[in-house]
Amino acid sequence: MISGIVANGHPLITIPFRIPNRADFPIEFVVDTGFTDELCLPPEAVALLDLLQK
Repeated sequence: MISGIVANGHPLITIPFRIPNRADFPIEFVVDTGFTDELCLPPEAVALLDLLQK
């Protein structure tokens, strides 16, 4: 189960990202009920996850 809080009228959740041989790092997300197929991550998370940027 995912739980979170409501701050300034926005629902927020924190998700811990797990990478082998590294400490977990949490990223806070605003839940967007009008999801439009895009996900934004902070640059630090993109680097740690070794993701390609478009």
